[in-house]
Amino acid sequence: MKVDDILKKIGRMVLLMKEIYMIDSLEQLKSISDPLRVKIIHLIGIKPLTSQMLSDELEVPRSKIHYHLKELEKNGLIEVVKTEQVRNFIQMFYQPIAQSIIASPDLLLKQNESNNNFIKAFNVQFGESLAEEFYESLKQLCKNFEEKSSQNDSKIQMHISLTKVD
Repeated sequence: MKVDDILKKIGRMVLLMKEIYMIDSLEQLKSISDPLRVKIIHLIGIKPLTSQMLSDELEVPRSKIHYHLKELEKNGLIEVVKTEQVRNFIQMFYQPIAQSIIASPDLLLKQNESNNNFIKAFNVQFGESLAEEFYESLKQLCKNFEEKSSQNDSKIQMHISLTKVD
């Protein structure tokens, strides 16, 4: 049975989840780094599914799916959102805790500090109304420094992103 068939079978479930969840521990980051777990989170993000439904869709033994679901649940990245009694057992439907799961900038900064190529980092928060102005100002500042840069200087690359937090 494929996901589309499963979705028709379980009907429409409207479940609220956070828009963004920030991973704040290495254990959580490690638990989500497995490719099969990423596929699982993607599928249950579309619609809550059981371990059997995931097993059928991914063509992976149910015991393996169950193990990965338990690891994700233990690390607080997914949750049971519905249960159904089917004959002598209870089916559990899983869903991610948020629409997007991303690593906290602070967690990544701590990890990057041990990297020899790492130079400097900072984290800042301010009102959403200032985001566009901040972004444009920072972009112009970076352009100015890029123009001043000497050809002989070793190059430094910056990755800048603005993320809305709860």
